[in-house]
Amino acid sequence: MNKSIIVLTVLLFFNVYVLSQDKKNYEGEMQAPVKIDAHINLNQQNQPSPSKEIIDFENKMKAAKLSDNKEEIKRLQNESDRITGTHTSVPSQMEIKKLSQEEADNIVMNSITNSNDKGILSMATCTEHSGNNIGRIWSVYGYYPDFAPYNPDGIGLKYSDDNGISWNNFGIYSFGGNQIFTTDKQMDAELIISSTNEKYLWVTFATYVNSWTQIGLFIVNLNNGTVSNSILNWPGGPFVHYKTPRIVSDNPDFSNSPYIYLVASFDSSYSFPDPAAQGEKVAMCYSPYTTTPSITYRTSSFMRTVSNGYYGWADYFNCDIAYYKNGSEYGILLVETGLASNSAIVIGSAPIFSYLTNNPYVSYIGTINVNTPGNNKRSRGFVASNGGYNNLMISVINEYSATDHDVEYYRSTNGTAGWVQGFVDYSTSDVGTDAEVIGQVNAPGEFAVAYANTFPSTIKYHQTDSYIWSSVNLNNFSHLVNNNNPKAGIRLNSGSENCFAIWADTTKHGLWSSSGCTGTVQSFAKLKISAAIEGLYNPVTNNVIPDTIRVYLRSNISPYNVVDSSKNVLGDILTNEFIFSNTPYNTPYFIQIKHRNALESWSSGTITFTSYEKSYSFWPQANTYGNNSKKIFDNGFISIYGFYSGDVNQDGVVDATDNGEIDNAASNFEIGYLPTDLNGDEVIDASDALIAENNSANFVSTITP
Repeated sequence: MNKSIIVLTVLLFFNVYVLSQDKKNYEGEMQAPVKIDAHINLNQQNQPSPSKEIIDFENKMKAAKLSDNKEEIKRLQNESDRITGTHTSVPSQMEIKKLSQEEADNIVMNSITNSNDKGILSMATCTEHSGNNIGRIWSVYGYYPDFAPYNPDGIGLKYSDDNGISWNNFGIYSFGGNQIFTTDKQMDAELIISSTNEKYLWVTFATYVNSWTQIGLFIVNLNNGTVSNSILNWPGGPFVHYKTPRIVSDNPDFSNSPYIYLVASFDSSYSFPDPAAQGEKVAMCYSPYTTTPSITYRTSSFMRTVSNGYYGWADYFNCDIAYYKNGSEYGILLVETGLASNSAIVIGSAPIFSYLTNNPYVSYIGTINVNTPGNNKRSRGFVASNGGYNNLMISVINEYSATDHDVEYYRSTNGTAGWVQGFVDYSTSDVGTDAEVIGQVNAPGEFAVAYANTFPSTIKYHQTDSYIWSSVNLNNFSHLVNNNNPKAGIRLNSGSENCFAIWADTTKHGLWSSSGCTGTVQSFAKLKISAAIEGLYNPVTNNVIPDTIRVYLRSNISPYNVVDSSKNVLGDILTNEFIFSNTPYNTPYFIQIKHRNALESWSSGTITFTSYEKSYSFWPQANTYGNNSKKIFDNGFISIYGFYSGDVNQDGVVDATDNGEIDNAASNFEIGYLPTDLNGDEVIDASDALIAENNSANFVSTITP
């Protein structure tokens, strides 16, 4: 999917809220002509006329690109800074390493990842439209560690060759300690493929580095697995927050010499007295088939405007870009939303060869005349195209009332002119996420959006056929959809079943995909477990040390194969919920519990999910298979039995080997979160040894069916 590059600015103003129940039906489209008049609440700088040297430079760049002269493109990029005032540099390299213990390929239907110890913060998806793997879908996600030990944030990359039904692992990558993701769900990706099958995935995301929000750039050579992780270096003051990064290329028209175009919003307490003052910065790469590219930055903002946004800060000031071709013009369109003033939409554009220069510099083109009901605040606008065509589609969130947000669209079949407007979703349901529009490459008039309603929390997907929007019932999951901005995608090898979207569930540990436009809606299962670990309960202080356990659901038929698993923390109330995503209902399962230094334990009988939720308590000794547990609490009213501690090496028995490991750790004065720390105080000493020695003396071992 490719987007075009135009600049749209959605300007917002306060409106009297109208109750959703009084909402009138709205159907069809209305003309949305562009009016040429002054900026509204925008401070525009004077625009210098382009010099002859700049005009000559642009003509040379165009000739080199149209002839696929890569060496000339590189040479001209080196001259760009002197001629146009840009700034070119290699992004600042950051630490990145591929984890040695990668996730296995995920053959669970529609599950991209479900690692339990990683929380999903952001996501993006791309589909290969050319090359030797046409139709392969890529999904990339940003994660954070959700359980001890708390490792650094990182990026996961998966691909599917069966239209999103099953997913293969390409790599899990970890950042350095001074880099983390922001919580703003901001990630975008672009796939470029040459005629000789060079293949690179560019991923841009918002990240904190040394307490400042910057734009990260993750590049993968999909042929040999080489990766890089870096930070973009826009010129300017030191106290600048960059947000909402977006990326696009002109690869549909230029397979061997594509450009990459980047944009991000910013606010700055350094450049402006008011940190809510906002703008956007742009950059591009002239030679993107590498993991260590040079990036050329525009030193001033693309629109040369600064506005005090209605919402304040760059968090809510959104920009997006799309590439398009209108006749012989190769153009860029950029969208800005979340500004102050009224609900109009302002657009501006530039030829790709003028993206970073002053000829013509992006300026005010006009205001799209908004005619839809309500004249309400509009925010979170996105724009897309069908690649090398003049078809453009904008999606935007329209606030009808505080509890009723709709999805509105604006479309053009004539480049940046000839706009009409209508609604993708004008129901009384509240849209609780972004509704990011995408366009199918080389398929004029084919677009899609995905989003989630606030209540009920369900995935919604809409697509166009020749620009006409219609709702589709995705084959998806009815439970546990969170507000982590679902992303629409494309399935190329599926006939009419081309519907595709990815989203995170409410546990934030699972990333899922739809498998077409129709099918059975699947459900999750939630198991509430009550259990205790002997060593982690202190009978003197009556305190419990929280720690992680993994719960397995196993078949009730020998050899009792694992069906699904889930990980969570067993805390001071000795009860927690475990979410399973591959657990068919009306099937009996044994429960198996594993902990880093306790004996593996099984349920005495099976459980069967007849609905979404089930509970099981291991507190009674009779509920552990073979009565294989130890009383750790009894107040005369309730008795609690816990799993035996001391199986340090997890071989199913507490014996002299475990005692020896604890004694050695104690002799070396080891401290920390270690398997030999049975009582959870992070000090290995005689108190840990005593627990293991008592249990080894009683010859305790795992008892299984």
